[in-house]
Amino acid sequence: MFRLLHRYVLREFLAPFCVGLMVFTFVLILHQLFLMMDLFLNRGVDITIIVRLAGLILPMSLPLSIPMAALFGALIAYGHMSEDGELTALRSSGCSHAQYTWPALFLCFLSSIFLTYFNLSLAPRATQNFRNLYHMVAKQNPLALFAPRVMNHFGDYKVIVDKMDRKKK
Repeated sequence: MFRLLHRYVLREFLAPFCVGLMVFTFVLILHQLFLMMDLFLNRGVDITIIVRLAGLILPMSLPLSIPMAALFGALIAYGHMSEDGELTALRSSGCSHAQYTWPALFLCFLSSIFLTYFNLSLAPRATQNFRNLYHMVAKQNPLALFAPRVMNHFGDYKVIVDKMDRKKK
């Protein structure tokens, strides 16, 4: 009975967790995606570099989106079970809270162990690679970092460009 219960709880938890992970990750990287699309459409940066930059931004947002997705998954799963009266039925049949909550807690514990490793090794490497690639773009095409009639921050300097001709550079 407990294996069936654990599979059911995990099935109820995983679907909203995955949806929440996709939505929260997309929302967290949305601003950066708009900036990268501006680099591609208006400033002439190659699409392969944009795709690489987008791939390097993703690891920066996962440490934030995984806990939010876990909370979202737990709220939806246990809220749905409570609304359907399943939690009341489980408690009246003699199941304790620990018996029907430990599958989701165990999954969250595993994700926290993964995120510890991820935050200590993979995310800093992705951040450094993002910076290196961004500086490479700045060296190859310095005009890609400037926009006309906008206060452009370049290191410690603030630069205002009145007109730009990207074709003539």
